[in-house]
Amino acid sequence: MSMFQDIRKWYREVTAYRVVDSLRKRGFEAFYVESKIEAKDLALRLIPSNTVTIGVGGSVTIREIGLLEALSDKGYRVTHHWIEGLSGDESRRVRLEEINADVFLTSVNALTLDGRLILV
Repeated sequence: MSMFQDIRKWYREVTAYRVVDSLRKRGFEAFYVESKIEAKDLALRLIPSNTVTIGVGGSVTIREIGLLEALSDKGYRVTHHWIEGLSGDESRRVRLEEINADVFLTSVNALTLDGRLILV
């Protein structure tokens, strides 16, 4: 790793920990992980053991880290609306199932340094 890459990595970590600290001060339980695998594993650990159904909103991140597959592999009933060919009525039904699940997963569009969540 070059010196520039080392500095860039250091800066990202310092910034991430600053955001985590700000989120905690606002009452959130916040974590920083360095990889997709760590993110997926942490998400799986945070889901309460009595969970049966999980709804997933429009999060590309959740799909990219392989969380959908991992949840299904663990036996959860996962509902998400990224199914090709859904009619309007089917899409509405699926979205209602998502938000009424035992656990609903989504992601934020952005976080500010002072710990504010931006959802669009």
